[in-house]
Amino acid sequence: MLRQVKKLKHFIKEIKNNTEKNRYTTGDLIAHNNIISYFDEPILFPYTNWSISPVALQYIFNYLLSYKPKAILEFGAGYSTICIAKFIKTAKLDCTLYTVDENKEWIEKVAIYLKEADCDSFTNLIHAPLVDLDSENLKYKNQSRWYNTDSFNKIQSDSSISLVIVDGPSGYKSPFIRYSAYPFLKSSVSKDCVWLLDDTFRTTEKSIIESWRQDSNLIVTDYGRFSIMSPHNHFDLSPYASR
Repeated sequence: MLRQVKKLKHFIKEIKNNTEKNRYTTGDLIAHNNIISYFDEPILFPYTNWSISPVALQYIFNYLLSYKPKAILEFGAGYSTICIAKFIKTAKLDCTLYTVDENKEWIEKVAIYLKEADCDSFTNLIHAPLVDLDSENLKYKNQSRWYNTDSFNKIQSDSSISLVIVDGPSGYKSPFIRYSAYPFLKSSVSKDCVWLLDDTFRTTEKSIIESWRQDSNLIVTDYGRFSIMSPHNHFDLSPYASR
């Protein structure tokens, strides 16, 4: 009897796990179909395991349409950069996109695509190599590295930034490497700024978003693969079938 109960519990657990996986798969499929419908031409740029999920992109698009921000900031260049820039152009938004990346060669490839797509006039690509952290205020637990902030003058002086997307640097380059974004920028961005932290299905990123929440008066919404930290009066912009 005990053995049968254990088998039943294991079976129920497997069903729950599969249901959760299918839910995110369904959400990504719906979001992907929405995303490609916004553009007349396909986005011919690498979409890899490092790329942000379609559901997260759909959230960003929902934000852009709802709030029409003057400036947004992205850490980690790539497929998302292209999609966001093309969406800003398609929706005819008056918005500057700042994108930071540590890989100079990669950011140069992104720049070429943005120019070909006629999106270079409102995008600002910033190369910032990784360096050892000196400031204890920017460190979390055993974090040792983050971006060199010498090239962040434009970012720090633009108080209209109201969405920060943290999808870089790559987590393997230092424990808790994405933590520094919030303490570094919290006093210079818009008071209603929304923060998107990608990969919060991982223990490290879960710990980071919880630390940010404790250091702010903001609320956190978990979407599985990413989390949103936003003011209490923020619209619910959850993409369809994402929660």
